[in-house]
Amino acid sequence: MKIRLTKNNYSIDAVLISQNPFIFEIDGKKTTADIQKISKNLFSVILNNQSWFISFQDKYKDILISDSKNYSVFTIKNQLKIIMDDFGYENFETEKVGIIKAPIPGLITKLFVKKGDRIEAGSHVCVLEAMKMENEINSPINGLIKYINVKEGSSIEKGDIIMEID
Repeated sequence: MKIRLTKNNYSIDAVLISQNPFIFEIDGKKTTADIQKISKNLFSVILNNQSWFISFQDKYKDILISDSKNYSVFTIKNQLKIIMDDFGYENFETEKVGIIKAPIPGLITKLFVKKGDRIEAGSHVCVLEAMKMENEINSPINGLIKYINVKEGSSIEKGDIIMEID
């Protein structure tokens, strides 16, 4: 099992190799940890002769890691979330729904809407050509086109904002 701990822009990837004893691979180095469950969401961890407490919060999205003097809150991601991060969907759940971003790099070959148009969820807003394939980009919500950031013939990169819908 692979997990990623993230705090601000710093991440640690760990792979659980064994549970009895707990053996992790972090940065290519195998590390053994003694882990004891104290309560439902609280664990005592001895790692590299240092004692830590780990507390899971918010239905396991965040963990609090502390020693006797300091603590840090990390976001924990499972293997699926790590894959989504690696493919550029790291903020998929928290991004504003009406912002349409390029899912892949390509060329905008056709715009079906203009600023001020009222559209419904699922309506085609543009065509993005990539690797000689035409990909129709649809509106994720009902709303009004607030702005369009591209023109027909624009070359865009993955993650570029195409348009915003209010």
